[in-house]
Amino acid sequence: MLDYSIYYRKFHDGSKAHFDGTANFYRRLLSEALTSVPAEARILDIGCGQGLLLYALKSIGFKDIQGIDVSEQQVEVGRKYGLECRAVDKEYIFHLARTAPSTFDLIFLMDVLEHMDKVEQLRTLATVSELLVPGGRLILSVPNANASFGLRWRYGDWTHEAAFTELSLEFVLLNSRLADVKFLPYEFIQRPRLVFIPRPSILPWLLQKFFRAFRRLEAVGEMGFGGWKVPLSLNLLAQCTKADEKF
Repeated sequence: MLDYSIYYRKFHDGSKAHFDGTANFYRRLLSEALTSVPAEARILDIGCGQGLLLYALKSIGFKDIQGIDVSEQQVEVGRKYGLECRAVDKEYIFHLARTAPSTFDLIFLMDVLEHMDKVEQLRTLATVSELLVPGGRLILSVPNANASFGLRWRYGDWTHEAAFTELSLEFVLLNSRLADVKFLPYEFIQRPRLVFIPRPSILPWLLQKFFRAFRRLEAVGEMGFGGWKVPLSLNLLAQCTKADEKF
């Protein structure tokens, strides 16, 4: 069986400092999406890895949170921080949907869907819909094929099977008993405070803005004015809800 941690530990060293830093990132990234989620919400993180998102959610005040992952090596890191995460096989969520449907108010699929082929994507998303309560929500992120480094993001991880545009992601979600798809901002680099004061930490943000401007013009040149709306971030972040039964 593959040891997924070989790749992921290049970016996640399992230290307390890294967990705290990533929690700050998730709090910023998900602030809009989590505004209306009650503290007592039942939350499942599918593909939780080391439990970085669980750690962030716990720091926000959510208590009924659990994570699952196929990598025993990664889950073991999360357990050291007292997180409720466990290793399961790939069939676990399908069994869970049969035995405990309509259980969760919110499900996360962060950087998971790209590891599946098209058949698995549809099956997994339909199962997520089964696991959600009526009106429940899915929040997910995937590699963005529109990005300048989209191919690196797609092929950097050997286990990736796909990347998405906003169009293909919406397509697969709406075909999986999910609805009300909304795309949210996903940026790794945060806009610095006091950008008018020159300092080294501002350089990555300035370079991103500079080269994104050219990328945006290129998109307009290739696709017309619709190119203004194409998301250019490395990842896509979307939320959607369980579709009405009549869907």
